[in-house]
Amino acid sequence: MLTTIRATARRSITTYASQFGAVDVPNASFTQFVADKVAAHDPAKAMLTCGLSGKTLTFGEFAPRVAAAAAKLEVAPRDGPFGAGSKLLIHAPNCVEFPVAFHAALALGGVVSTSNPLYTARELAHQVKDADASHVLTVGPFESVVTEAVALAGGKATVGVLGDGDFVDFAGFDAAAAPAPDFSLDGAARTAVGGAAVPSSEPFDAAKTLAALPYSSGTTGLAKGVMLTHGNIVANLIQTVAMVERARPDLCTKDDTLLGLLPMFHIYGMITILHFSMIYGTTLVTLPNFEPESFLKTIAQHQVSVAHLVPPLILFLAKHPAVKPEMIDSLRCIMSGAAPLDEHTQKEAAERIGASVLQGYGMTETSPVLTMDDGDHFGSAGKLIPSTEAALMVPDGESYRDAALGEEGELWCRGPQVMPGYLNRPDANAETLTDDGFVKTGDVAKIDADGNLFIVDRVKELIKVKGLQVAPAELEGLLLLHPAVADAAVVGEPDDRAGEKPHAFVVLKLDADASAIDLTNFVAEKVAVYKQIQAVTFVDEIPKSASGKILRRVLKERFE
Repeated sequence: MLTTIRATARRSITTYASQFGAVDVPNASFTQFVADKVAAHDPAKAMLTCGLSGKTLTFGEFAPRVAAAAAKLEVAPRDGPFGAGSKLLIHAPNCVEFPVAFHAALALGGVVSTSNPLYTARELAHQVKDADASHVLTVGPFESVVTEAVALAGGKATVGVLGDGDFVDFAGFDAAAAPAPDFSLDGAARTAVGGAAVPSSEPFDAAKTLAALPYSSGTTGLAKGVMLTHGNIVANLIQTVAMVERARPDLCTKDDTLLGLLPMFHIYGMITILHFSMIYGTTLVTLPNFEPESFLKTIAQHQVSVAHLVPPLILFLAKHPAVKPEMIDSLRCIMSGAAPLDEHTQKEAAERIGASVLQGYGMTETSPVLTMDDGDHFGSAGKLIPSTEAALMVPDGESYRDAALGEEGELWCRGPQVMPGYLNRPDANAETLTDDGFVKTGDVAKIDADGNLFIVDRVKELIKVKGLQVAPAELEGLLLLHPAVADAAVVGEPDDRAGEKPHAFVVLKLDADASAIDLTNFVAEKVAVYKQIQAVTFVDEIPKSASGKILRRVLKERFE
């Protein structure tokens, strides 16, 4: 399991290699890879089913729907056709049209960015502008927010609305200008990018061609565009399938029904749940959000057997009095991700729910999976998936040293799933990526003798609210806009329901007056609900290091 490599510091470092071998990654576009896998399954079988409306998308309907959607998208109003390099931003909750919209853009050679539908217009405008989105696709209830966001971002993007049954309606769409009905994903005249509509003489390179641009706060700071290539995503899907087949063949079968509750805009929902289910041949039952009654009803009605969840939802199933055994007796496996699940809670939940509760670990920057549990190793985030290496590094002056056996260190990982970098952020790339291909995860970990990875702490400043990332810097910046605030720091306070909640420590200006409610309302108007500050403590000063860095650990000690 241990190997030695040459590091950028010109000395050898110890790395941990996957026990499950390697995988071959084809030079294939994400869309063509998915389309080929989907085509191999029963065309009449439901690929996605909406848990609320019962609306379905079958495996056989996928490719024709994508082709029809691409035909509309290609000629949607803009300065030029949607094609190679164009960016579509999808601002929508989970729905059966989501993968159709996603792959319509890729089939034309474009790039897809995804955003949280809970964003305010201000938050969304940042992503529209930063991603340079040419088109934004949403659903009716969010159209006004999207329109406002596009205006704030400069007003250059075309706004479209996901239709009910058809695909999408763009204002000014000219049906007569659409390509002929025989538009297909594998048309001979189109490039290798999913059968893209834009002819190209350049050979396709999956490892270098951008496919997706989800936004993440990374290890610190405000949200950044994570550049994921066709090769990154295809590799991670192949790695995940290989891990299931080699380590836990009982984890998922084609007869299972999966739950698609976690948001598809998030890398966990987008790749690990939605696209894994699509290529594996299972039926995915989707829900747009968490509401206890519909959540439990969907599990029971559709006999959901495998559910990918986050720790707060697992706690809900294990402890909430509204959860009756007969509501969840179809569940046999729960996969936890997006935030750590401690050993005691994991074991207790497995016993009370009556299902295996396993963990995985990853990040947006790694497409996302890095580890998966191959057994009931409570508290472990699992073992490295195929074609993945890891190193544990300890800061040592201006450099790093290997963590000794059993010693904790910052987890660095590399493999074909690691992003090439952040969009337009060379500073963040230099901080996060090494010259020899490792991504610094920002998490402190240890690895036992059997290769099980344990996340023990976070170097990151991020707050995880129900698995969603909240950047303290963003909330601190907003607090400092209040005329009464002299200084502020925001940290995550442990919370049984959400995992963590944003807690602000505030220093008021001399002779200024503001209440906790004043400040929470001030911030609440500017951010999505999950980012809103839940508690405020007034202090005389914010503890900081000699270099001016906020000492968040000192503030968190108040919660112990």
